[in-house]
Amino acid sequence: MKVTPYVGTYDGQEHNALSNISVEPSDAKLEYSLDGENYVTEMPKIKDTSEFSVTVVASKEGYKTVSTTETVKVNKAEGSLKLSATSGTIECPNSTTFTVSGNTGTLSVSSSNTSVAIVSIRGNTVTVKSVGAGSATITVKSTASTNYNEKTAIYTVTVKDNTFREDSGVGYYADTDGDGTPEGIIFEDFKKGGGGSWTGLNGSYTISTVSNTKSYYISQTNYVGPFGTKNVLSATGSGNARFYVMALSDYNNSAVYTYNKAKKITSGEWSIPTRNEWAAFGGQLGITAYNFQKYKLSGVYWSSSAYISGYWYYIDFSTRRMDTEYEMGETCFVRLCRTF
Repeated sequence: MKVTPYVGTYDGQEHNALSNISVEPSDAKLEYSLDGENYVTEMPKIKDTSEFSVTVVASKEGYKTVSTTETVKVNKAEGSLKLSATSGTIECPNSTTFTVSGNTGTLSVSSSNTSVAIVSIRGNTVTVKSVGAGSATITVKSTASTNYNEKTAIYTVTVKDNTFREDSGVGYYADTDGDGTPEGIIFEDFKKGGGGSWTGLNGSYTISTVSNTKSYYISQTNYVGPFGTKNVLSATGSGNARFYVMALSDYNNSAVYTYNKAKKITSGEWSIPTRNEWAAFGGQLGITAYNFQKYKLSGVYWSSSAYISGYWYYIDFSTRRMDTEYEMGETCFVRLCRTF
């Protein structure tokens, strides 16, 4: 008797354990056993990765009973794993994601350089979070399973660190809400503090200091705005606001208001600047009667600071002075500021 055992690689199909059985006479009874003791007439099958012995016995009355034992084997197939992307570049402290598909085992991820990027996985989505400048190799692993070998795939990430580390942020644009468009210009830096005078009468100012501020990074370079071509800062993390920011345009399309109406104007975290903030704005950014129009500033603005009851400070860029006006009297423009 000649028998060919099945030896192959897992393919998801069920196969006869033995094939090409040649026996004389051809109508001999065939019986099969997996333990050498219990025999059945049904051919054993093999599908999943495994290895076992099958004994086949051929018998017929008047003929010698013959038997043979063969080893049947299904090997593991090559694992499968596909990434939606194999490389990417991100700016610190941002993150990026890619997806995994076709995996044949449990997924895990690791980073070759956790000082550059750390990695996590949820479901089939891999998130790569930047830590510092450099490059790292992200290894995605599909573990070995019953029928498949382990499979790995590589994602290469390059991280650019745009963390803001300058001594002062005055003069930078600010993207205060993280929508990609700057809303204001920074005119006070609480990490540095200081003081000065924009003009002689009522024009002195002080800048307080704070600690434990948020972190900031350069989210855009060479942004072209009313205060020239400058970089844009965005905030990240928790902590105290580091900056005062003045809006890039007047409130309500440069409408004018009496103070009695202007004092009620706010927009989210934006409000009318105090006298001190207006003086700091002019002093820190070097705004004069000769250049204010270049920065898209109107002539006269209300402040939120009172001089005496019923009288409020206003700033006049056209004459470079800080003066007072009765709340029911003249009208002025309104521009808002906020901390950031």
